Amino acid sequence: MEEIRVELDVPISIVGVCSLVPRGILRTSYLTNNCRPRSNKVSTRYCLIVLVLVSSMQLGTATAMAQSIQTPNNFFGFEIGSDGELARYPKVLEYLRPLAERSERVTYKPRGTTTNGNPYVLVTISSQSNLNRLDRLIEINHRLADPRDLTEAEVKSLTREGVPFYFLYATIHSNEVGNGQAIIQIAHRLATEQSPQIREILDNTVLLLVPSQNP
Repeated sequence: MEEIRVELDVPISIVGVCSLVPRGILRTSYLTNNCRPRSNKVSTRYCLIVLVLVSSMQLGTATAMAQSIQTPNNFFGFEIGSDGELARYPKVLEYLRPLAERSERVTYKPRGTTTNGNPYVLVTISSQSNLNRLDRLIEINHRLADPRDLTEAEVKSLTREGVPFYFLYATIHSNEVGNGQAIIQIAHRLATEQSPQIREILDNTVLLLVPSQNP
């Protein structure tokens, strides 16, 4: 391995790094290829400064996006769950679409239409890193669903790599309204809250949410 000599008084030239990073994400290969001075000496202090700046920018971007998302009460104009008030299905979709656009934790995909012509929607909620590898996580779950062709070592490896999926339906029957209202609050909290509890849920699960099974 090449020895890196560190001299803290030697500046490093990294021009406009923050403006070149899409959505505040910096790949480690960027530092490998670009954290090099114009001399043969590298200042690790400046590389660390860049990492801190980029990490701060990423957190700031995510926080700003979360703050731009309306609360359910503000969007619908009443407290969700109030007597005599219901968030109707079309309006629920109007809320979930921008929620997915503004939160890196949420995706929104119409999967078809019902016999009445209403959109049938699937909302996927997890951490950004899990959503970025969603195809791989689906593959892992498919393989573990029928592990007869897997060795014990493969099962353990896939279990460590993957996360469980949870399928959450709402309003399967027309007189079931409570769960359809609760889903709005669940989606908002998972999309915006920064608490350790919510982060643990997002990092370790993928939630597949159907806002109405029978819209």
